[in-house]
Amino acid sequence: MENRNLAVYHEVLESMVDGVMVIDFNGVLELVNEALCQTFELERQYVIGRTFAEVFLTAEGYDDFAQIILDATLGERTSERQIVNVHVGDAAKSIAVTTSYISEYRNGIHERVAIVVVFTDVTKVREFREQELQFAKQIEKQHSELQKAYQNIESQKDTLSSMLKKQRVTRVASILVASLLFIGAGAYYLGNFGSINIQPLENLVRSVRAPEEPVPAPAEQPEISTMMVAARPIDSTITLRGYLAPGNIEGVTTPFNSNISKVFTEFGRQVMKGDPLVELSTEEISVELRQAEVDHIKKLERLEELRNWEDSKEMANARRRLQNAKLSMSNAKRRFDRVNFLFDEGIIAASEFEDGKQQYESQLLDFESAEDEFESVREQSDAETIRVAQLEADNAKSRLEEIQAKIAGSTVIAPISGLVQRSEAREGGSLTTGRKLSAGDVLLSIANFDRIVVDTSVDEVDVNNIEADQVALISGPAFPDERIRGRVTHVASNTKGGSFSGRGPQFQISVELVELSASQRERLRAGMSAHVTITTYSNPEAIMVPIRLVRSMVDGLQVEVLDASGNIEARMVETGLTTQESVEIVSGLSVGEQIVTFR
Repeated sequence: MENRNLAVYHEVLESMVDGVMVIDFNGVLELVNEALCQTFELERQYVIGRTFAEVFLTAEGYDDFAQIILDATLGERTSERQIVNVHVGDAAKSIAVTTSYISEYRNGIHERVAIVVVFTDVTKVREFREQELQFAKQIEKQHSELQKAYQNIESQKDTLSSMLKKQRVTRVASILVASLLFIGAGAYYLGNFGSINIQPLENLVRSVRAPEEPVPAPAEQPEISTMMVAARPIDSTITLRGYLAPGNIEGVTTPFNSNISKVFTEFGRQVMKGDPLVELSTEEISVELRQAEVDHIKKLERLEELRNWEDSKEMANARRRLQNAKLSMSNAKRRFDRVNFLFDEGIIAASEFEDGKQQYESQLLDFESAEDEFESVREQSDAETIRVAQLEADNAKSRLEEIQAKIAGSTVIAPISGLVQRSEAREGGSLTTGRKLSAGDVLLSIANFDRIVVDTSVDEVDVNNIEADQVALISGPAFPDERIRGRVTHVASNTKGGSFSGRGPQFQISVELVELSASQRERLRAGMSAHVTITTYSNPEAIMVPIRLVRSMVDGLQVEVLDASGNIEARMVETGLTTQESVEIVSGLSVGEQIVTFR
């Protein structure tokens, strides 16, 4: 009997024109009917057993539909009929969605175990409604044109009535003048003008006067409908999905090329700031230290030599060469003077004179060369050269101190308190003795949970609406009864990795959870999924009017306002936030004014 009932239920479910699906609180699709598969062009074997996120969140066009399901999961909206648009392939569809819960009686209480989603394809209904609204607008336009034509006819009617009255007055005046002339002529001939009774004349005038036609009263003007401008709060939000993460994660890197000689911790252990993590071997860097010490000593000796350059070996050698060249030149000068005297006296031949002269000139050139060399050596110790030597000595000292500091840090300590985690970097590995490391390798990372954030992402359409310090509310499947306050702390300036699953560029967003209680901290764990609702715009006293009352003109937007005298004024306005049915008026309207809704 029970199997027969199940078969009946199955047949009823499959024969429904409304789509039905059941989702447990792990996000797994447990049941779908044929109407759902046809609406979303899905295959049943592809859907059953998969998560709602795999089927709907990774595809485009289901954002609003998916948001309703997520809100129902969080307990925000249930049993409320909502109409959203979805894009299935190249077709746009409108569906009316209703959500409810399946509960079980466990441990004395009713617990929710699954969500039932029922939806109806109202695409045709909405299209008919849009056509109906278009026809209504056309009828309203034709009614306005007929009303203006009627007003023109009434105006022409008033003009004709005025002209007719003028014609009647002129005709009566003409008859009266003619009658007076006739009576005057008769009195003249009868000679008894004073005894003539004027009463017959008045009767004549009354008899010839045309009766006035009654003028119809003007038709009543159609009634004008208005609404009072009032202020009300309005917010604009963006809902994103992300994951909880520690607010501060700091990587620990290797200060120099080495290998691990000792290990003091392990992954998953809690450490305090300053605790030793690993100890590195210093054999390889000790060679660099000794070389740096030698280089520093040489640079200091060179600097000291330049500062005392006059007493240096180079200056002594240059000075000695100059002295020897000077003595040789003096001897050659004396010999040449003697040869010159003997040549003048005719005692020696001209060839001997030429030899003596060449020797003197050669010694003179040697002296000048030695003198130039002496000056060149002296100039090697000018102020600029000493400054360069000082800089080289300083560099050698800095290099030495850097290596000394690295050796002093051979015992790597925790930079912050937190949980030791495996590094996500490519070079990350295990903490084992003898592991070879290069300078800059990431040994591990330490996650500090004093601050907790939600890491999420937003597409290029909404990223410019999100700024740092905006208020947010955080909730999640693991803490559905919580609404934790937060604030935006980081908005990435560039995208990471381009598009993701065809969703377009995504920008990283970080939202910090604030004012966490001790019990909340115990419940929250890194990696938990979370929903973040960011308030991107808030105005507690916004002036909102129906979109249909704002008309687009060549020079801007305007609404019709009824002033105190009952006249209709076309008022130019500036708009702000737009919802599905209303638009915010930023300037141009004041609270308490009456705007025309229909006339």
